[in-house]
Amino acid sequence: MPLTLLSISALAATTYACTRDRDALHRGIANHSHHDLGHKKRDTGLDPSNRGRATTPTATTSAEWVETHLPWLVTNAVAYLNMISQSRIPPLGIGSDYAAFYYNGVSAIDIRSDGGKTDPVYRYHGHYDSYAWMAKFGDPGFKIHHAMGQWLSLVAYHIADDVVIPWDLPSAGRVLRTHYEDLKETVTAAYPDLELDLSPIDDAIAEFEGAAKRIAAAAKQALAFNNTVLFDVINGMYRDFFRGFASAGGLPGRPTFHNAISAPGLDNGYGAVVFPAVQDSLSSGDEEQARGWVEKSASAVSRAAEILRI
Repeated sequence: MPLTLLSISALAATTYACTRDRDALHRGIANHSHHDLGHKKRDTGLDPSNRGRATTPTATTSAEWVETHLPWLVTNAVAYLNMISQSRIPPLGIGSDYAAFYYNGVSAIDIRSDGGKTDPVYRYHGHYDSYAWMAKFGDPGFKIHHAMGQWLSLVAYHIADDVVIPWDLPSAGRVLRTHYEDLKETVTAAYPDLELDLSPIDDAIAEFEGAAKRIAAAAKQALAFNNTVLFDVINGMYRDFFRGFASAGGLPGRPTFHNAISAPGLDNGYGAVVFPAVQDSLSSGDEEQARGWVEKSASAVSRAAEILRI
């Protein structure tokens, strides 16, 4: 069988142009000191996946924005809403603009969509991400754009304007428990001969689960009796509890990453690992550091539980 030589030439032009951020700061009606933030940044085309990377000094990236406004965010921000693609709400890595918020203790929601089996070839961050491509292939009629915009608007509205921030803290406790089970499974499988006591994290999560149930009951009672004083107390706790997860200091070798619950994997920046400092320490062969970060991670969870104590 004769060999075939295939020659491919790719022609591309680099253009430096102004990019624009779209940020929405929603000041709550029920409580004007509470804010939620929405962000959508464009660099090329129309796909909701394209959150963008700034190529000129005129564009302010989300990381720089957080660095500039961090004291205000810590005091006031309830949540950061991010829109990208893919249909899941996983542990957060670093795959989008939520990263700087999430790793500094601001609750973040990553809202995603995904394609189907018969959809066109995925050209994430590609040159063909254009209005024409989107109108003809990606989302004819822009129905998905419309639906995601409506959904995001409703989420932002309820977070900012409900008399009690609509957090489901018992659900957060269940997610923490799942993360802990994932950590145990990973450590057992990867290091079968290692004796590492993870019970401090287990105990801290139990503490968080108890606090979550109590504050959820208090929120229900406050709504039943229209207790405006209790509204303010609960909303402050709902706003602030996530700061606890970022209270143990920077992760080993990554001083700007403060969230002890999840972070991008060292070898997979877009993905995420749970209780990253423990796993990072083990990956680098530092068992003593891993033991120290079991305690620090447990302390971060306990701090979040303490903020929720009512």
